[in-house]
Amino acid sequence: MASAQEIGVLLGRLSRHYWRPDMPENHWKLVFEDYMDDLAPYSVEVLTDAIARVRRKSEWFPKVAVILKECREVQSLRSIPTREQLIHDQQKLLAPPENDWTPEKLAAARKTIKPGSATGVLLSKFLDSVEVNE
Repeated sequence: MASAQEIGVLLGRLSRHYWRPDMPENHWKLVFEDYMDDLAPYSVEVLTDAIARVRRKSEWFPKVAVILKECREVQSLRSIPTREQLIHDQQKLLAPPENDWTPEKLAAARKTIKPGSATGVLLSKFLDSVEVNE
């Protein structure tokens, strides 16, 4: 995920395209802090692409909702998992494996082995090590 500093750099670059001399620096700082919080779940790569897309489309400095919409689109195009998906996958990997090998499944798996093939040898060794749940 992108750090606050990385997001700040991207927003700083974006704001240069929409300079408003009437907006005091402390106002930009507050806006950036809110944007940083809202954009934090996304990677730097997704943010970079999304902000570039927004810059090409928008005549005005974009609302965070516009950037978030582009982030979701870029992310879906890249098939990059969200933070929640990564956490779920990590929890799934760390969970103890479930033993769902029944004698029937083991017999069916053994039928798929091609005798003499390298894959068949490896699969046979694996199936020999499987504990059957009766």
